Amino acid sequence: MKFYICTTFLILSTVHTSLWSQISKELIGFEYSVTPDIGEISIEKYQISTNLGKKTSKGMIGFGISYTFHNYNYNNANINLDPWTYKTIHSIKSTISYRHYFNKSWMGNLVFSPVLSSNFESEISHEDIFLNAYFTISKRWKKKNEYSIFTMGIGYGTLLGKQQFIPIINYENVINKQWSYKLGFPKTRLQYLVNNRNKLSATLEFDGLFANNSSTVAFPETKYLTDTKIQYNNLNLGIYNEYKIQPNWVTTFHLGYTLWNQLKILDQDFNEIHNFETNGSVFINMGLKFNLKNKNNEHKK
Repeated sequence: MKFYICTTFLILSTVHTSLWSQISKELIGFEYSVTPDIGEISIEKYQISTNLGKKTSKGMIGFGISYTFHNYNYNNANINLDPWTYKTIHSIKSTISYRHYFNKSWMGNLVFSPVLSSNFESEISHEDIFLNAYFTISKRWKKKNEYSIFTMGIGYGTLLGKQQFIPIINYENVINKQWSYKLGFPKTRLQYLVNNRNKLSATLEFDGLFANNSSTVAFPETKYLTDTKIQYNNLNLGIYNEYKIQPNWVTTFHLGYTLWNQLKILDQDFNEIHNFETNGSVFINMGLKFNLKNKNNEHKK
């Protein structure tokens, strides 16, 4: 059977893709981002992702994988521990998803996405593996060129730190061919279609990382610990631009400000050991996507 190929940045917030939109034909995507100063700490991130999707009579089955390299520079951070074993984090995520259309108005999404996230200084163990999953139900209303979608469900994962249940709720409305918006958690967006090559969006979204440090680390009060965790969470406000430079190539640019940052070190039982002093920071994100076909739903992001 014919395979349809698409790319998605495989994090829990993929739930915010327009659920009734055309299946993306992106083959592969690259992304680079930098947050230069959250309190004498800077963060760089590199990501590559790809996904395979197969249509069924009632929906679609998806398979995907992504790799992300995180680089934390602690610069002159005034702390009483050695942070450099937390400098580089590697995250490898695989995703299996199923989308089912009950009828023209109702659909469900089920996603299972384990991630291997660690500094990989020792052999891989169960401490390096974290589970992400979510289930949602969506209802659509359509009237001529306007439609609305209400989605709610439950997720489980590390978007907000250690593994926990996360509520998912959002309302999307396509007003006309140019304007659409989405309100909800963990992402809100207002989008304007400039033309068939250019889209602009204002976004407010949560993001995060949770990973294992398999090295043995010396702490002043607790001596030596292994399998400690690094937790980073933020709330970003920004402007996002997507521009089609060629029929099969799309560039992305995201500029904004982190309204809230949280960076912690936890022990093996998720008890807090150290909480870094952080502040807001400008961030820049750039990406490049290759599309399999020159056919695009202009209200999908």
